[in-house]
Amino acid sequence: MEGIQQESKGIELYRDLNRIQVPVLVIKGGTQESLLSEVETEKLKSNLPDVVTKELNESGHELWEPSKERFIQLINEFLVRLDDSS
Repeated sequence: MEGIQQESKGIELYRDLNRIQVPVLVIKGGTQESLLSEVETEKLKSNLPDVVTKELNESGHELWEPSKERFIQLINEFLVRLDDSS
């Protein structure tokens, strides 16, 4: 797996995000284990026309830990927002 990562090239797609014309929910972890940095989060917010960002302060990469209930609650709130707006 490491060999594939070393040989792969990063592709920045931020400039194409404005083509996404549906609401997007971005959930990021708040610990050092989070794979989504503040800079990347800001790029998403700047380039997605309709984005909601939420941070789970006690989560890292595994957003459902330590509180699966809070993770599911964020998703449900987003879906209710979508339902209410239609």
